[in-house]
Amino acid sequence: MVSFAEPPALPQADRLPANCCNLGSTVNNIIWLEPYGFANLSAKWRNSVKHNGASFVLPGVYGSTSFTVPQRNGIQPSRPHNYANLASTLTMSSTARLSVALAVLIVADVAAQATVTSIQSISPPTARPSNAFEVPPDFLGVGFESAYLPSYNNDFSENLVDSLASRIAAPPTIRVGGTSGDLVTFNPNQKAATRCAAGDCAGDSDKAFILGPSYFDTFKRFQSARFSFQAPLTNHVNATNVIAYVQHAYDAVGPSRVDAIALGNEVNFYEHSAAEFWTRRPGAGNPYTVEGVFDEGINRDGLVKYVAEHYYQYKGNISGITEQLLNHTALKVKFDTYSDAIHYTLSRPNTKFIFSETGGPLEIIQNEQFYFANTLWSVNFRLYAMTRGVSRVAGTQRPETLRSLWIPESGWKPGVGPRVQAPYYALPYVADFIGKTVSGDRGVINLDLGNEVISGYAMFEGGSLARIAIVNLRRYDGKGIRNAVQVHLHNLGSVSQVKVRRLHADAGTAAGGFDVDRNNITYAGQQWSYEVDQGKGHGREAVETQPVTDGVVNIVVPDTEALIISMK
Repeated sequence: MVSFAEPPALPQADRLPANCCNLGSTVNNIIWLEPYGFANLSAKWRNSVKHNGASFVLPGVYGSTSFTVPQRNGIQPSRPHNYANLASTLTMSSTARLSVALAVLIVADVAAQATVTSIQSISPPTARPSNAFEVPPDFLGVGFESAYLPSYNNDFSENLVDSLASRIAAPPTIRVGGTSGDLVTFNPNQKAATRCAAGDCAGDSDKAFILGPSYFDTFKRFQSARFSFQAPLTNHVNATNVIAYVQHAYDAVGPSRVDAIALGNEVNFYEHSAAEFWTRRPGAGNPYTVEGVFDEGINRDGLVKYVAEHYYQYKGNISGITEQLLNHTALKVKFDTYSDAIHYTLSRPNTKFIFSETGGPLEIIQNEQFYFANTLWSVNFRLYAMTRGVSRVAGTQRPETLRSLWIPESGWKPGVGPRVQAPYYALPYVADFIGKTVSGDRGVINLDLGNEVISGYAMFEGGSLARIAIVNLRRYDGKGIRNAVQVHLHNLGSVSQVKVRRLHADAGTAAGGFDVDRNNITYAGQQWSYEVDQGKGHGREAVETQPVTDGVVNIVVPDTEALIISMK
């Protein structure tokens, strides 16, 4: 049974005729859409929704009805289907309403749209292993480039941060820093929040900016989050400027919401410190090891809270979709270069290792690099990082950078922003894998599957298995048949059923999200959009329930998709 709150009745003229699109059959004057027809649906319906201006409502999405979805390719979809309450879409534009409606229907039977071509057997430990890393509840963070902080002083950005905060048990941390953070100076008499010191700085992170007092107003927002901010250090440190910036930021944030103060950005590029370090440690093979810095006494006062490094999977001057973004082996190889730093940091009392700036490609040369492939890379990277002992992952973004989680305002590039971008969808997924309300300390392990395109992770609460994450990195670009892997999950003990939440894009790696290219991305049936909801998120959660028999359950994971399997 599928039930929805009944919206106000619309004139018959405002409903699409039952035979408008040859997409389904009529049941009690309600169109029932074949879930297998979505591959060719979008273009047809976008031409059909321009019906009497903005008065379109999708027939068959409201009211109460029940239906059975037939088997396809031997896969029986789970039932009943929990679709979203779409009554609120009546106030949206016709395009926005279509986004909600299609997203809800698409998520219903994504497994049934794919053809199983392989089987992956997974036998997770039912008891918490001794090597499980205890995941802090504030593992997830976001970041804003220092010079562009005022661009995020809007409800849209705050809504997106609030949405993340609502899914986790501790406030997320916003990192304000980056290259420009070392190039800012403060002018107490300047009226503008920011001003380029010379020439045109639009979008650049390596230009000098002058800040006025109103710059710090943004720190007063985001009450659901905490802040770490960067003291502006560079080759020629102005102590007065450093103190002024830090003091104003500290006062605006408030002591209870200050997580940490970062000393500069990428200090290994400071020329004077490099020369000094080489002079003092001439025998060191690499002067910038974490151990070497601690040996020099940086923590003699015991004030170091985090060792923060930056991570980009690859430069981005090549496509790299299958070679880097959708490749678990490539991730592990690159990650191993941080092993010594992580291991040493974990050996130090009261000090944690974090990635304060991250990304897949550093540069973007094609859309697919920041579309859904980037979402799945972001998911896989964060999950793998937490299994390796990383306590937080954030990413610094600028308002014109295509790899950003969202573009906060318009005006930086023609026709770009404000909008939610594909990488944002990694955050609610990873947040739910970490868990908000838990029955014991979180502990995570990597389920080493020996597979280049399938990765798995297990989350424990106390001593018990709570959730499993599966990421299928095999590329599907929205064309042709979508293949799938059937996960044969066994050794589940007395578990009687599991619940499944999917991170899905019907167009696969060709999906940029509704705001970007109208190709929807959903997590558990939910979406985030500037146009539809101002970043608050919409859609009732869609969760599949599947029975477990003798400790075994089989779950289909289409290519270019991730899911979370909950044991309770």
